Amino acid sequence: MRASDLRDTILEAAGDRLTAAQVGPMLVDAFFSTQLRLVDDRWAGDPFILPPYAATNIVEPIYGTLDRYGRRKYTEALIGLPRKHAKSTITAGAGLFHFFMEPVVGQEIVVLAFDEDQARLILNFARGMIDQNPLLKELVGGKTYKNVIEIPEIGAKFYVIPNKSAAGQAIHPRIVICDEPHTYPNMDVVNALRSGMGGREEPLLIGITTAGRTRMGPLWDWIKAIRKDPRGYLYWQGAKDSDDAADPKVWRRTNIAPWITMEYLKDEYRRLTRAEFEQYHLNRFPTTNDAARAFRWQEWKRCQRHPIVDAEEPCVITVDGANKGDCFAIIVDRRDAAGDHHMESYIFDEPPPDTGYYDLTEIEEFIASLWQTRNVTRVALDPNRLLLLMQRLERDHGIPVEEFGQTNTRMCPASATLRELVRTGRIRAGRGTVIKEHILNAIELPREPIGWRIGRGAKAEKIDGAIAAAMAVYIAEAESDGAPSFAKTGGVWSVPLG
Repeated sequence: MRASDLRDTILEAAGDRLTAAQVGPMLVDAFFSTQLRLVDDRWAGDPFILPPYAATNIVEPIYGTLDRYGRRKYTEALIGLPRKHAKSTITAGAGLFHFFMEPVVGQEIVVLAFDEDQARLILNFARGMIDQNPLLKELVGGKTYKNVIEIPEIGAKFYVIPNKSAAGQAIHPRIVICDEPHTYPNMDVVNALRSGMGGREEPLLIGITTAGRTRMGPLWDWIKAIRKDPRGYLYWQGAKDSDDAADPKVWRRTNIAPWITMEYLKDEYRRLTRAEFEQYHLNRFPTTNDAARAFRWQEWKRCQRHPIVDAEEPCVITVDGANKGDCFAIIVDRRDAAGDHHMESYIFDEPPPDTGYYDLTEIEEFIASLWQTRNVTRVALDPNRLLLLMQRLERDHGIPVEEFGQTNTRMCPASATLRELVRTGRIRAGRGTVIKEHILNAIELPREPIGWRIGRGAKAEKIDGAIAAAMAVYIAEAESDGAPSFAKTGGVWSVPLG
């Protein structure tokens, strides 16, 4: 079988009833549905039927819009889709379409991936689709190689490269597909590939991606540029800036893939940070710094029930403060049998104007009074910030203070614990305005691969209360699980697995 036979066979079956603008989309649809089979998950072995959103918004505009010479109008396209919309699978299939259905002698089909692992994944998808089709396998000479797929008859090559500085040099592709360009640190490799496409017959560069973390950087600039490009096409399936990220109706309207369920989105909403959910599942760039806020006012309102103070019940005390002594946050937290946290907040963030800082003795005596009047099981603070206070509490009052270093390994799970309790309304913190401000000032700081942690959005915004609250609920939850004290273990303990 010759490389051009497959295309000719499909065109003959269609007959003369198609217009010139209908031929391209028909070829794509026919190739996917009759020649490709899926290779992943429960759909492995099923025909690759393009979902309606891909057929209508990607295939028809890109392959069915022609210029006055009857060639594809668009030489560049940027497609934005939420997570789980088959981006990598479509990327592999699109590369194979150009590889087999447009058999240009010596052509190079290049997929640009973020790193070697993603490049290998896409190439394995393509290789798996070929291996399931005897005709395609015959065209590649019965075998595919580790890093490249070839059609020996015409010298065509299909390969995937990682986004490294020198990767695009000395390559002259006809088709380039950029997988997840929101992960690219810059556009150097993309620009090198663009330059190499010069003079090729009907060149096409396609980017398929999810939104980035911020409204700046390579992807954001690409979106702005392609909107002005008469030969560029942009399709972005994402939430509007005016949409409420917490509204399930927005989730459903944005996630148009039929296999995505509301149960899955609800689980992701609970699991991810707000910024992550907005980026991955609403396919929306954060609008302002507020989009990265760790806690929503609508959720915190449910936490304004008054705490039930019971001096006889076990509780924990946590302290956070600024190095310069102008702010201290003390949290007393009691977790009841139902899992609700009764949280008392004592926040000192308006120091005397004549000094600009608090007398440490005042803070020390206040903590000591709480220790004497409550059934306190654990007291914790960050020794890097409050070492002197820690030493004085132990020396002058006999209070065993635990070290809670604010490292990512501590603060990421602590922040996530507080976030989950706020979301589910399991905190009773009262209507205090100061703790509310500290909580709502906190933003999400990504700390891959661990997760995220509470951070400060603006220098003037105080978040000590939020940090102390995260420490408190994290320790109180550990107490409820029977975990040993930080004072005894240093935060490391063994758990029996049998």
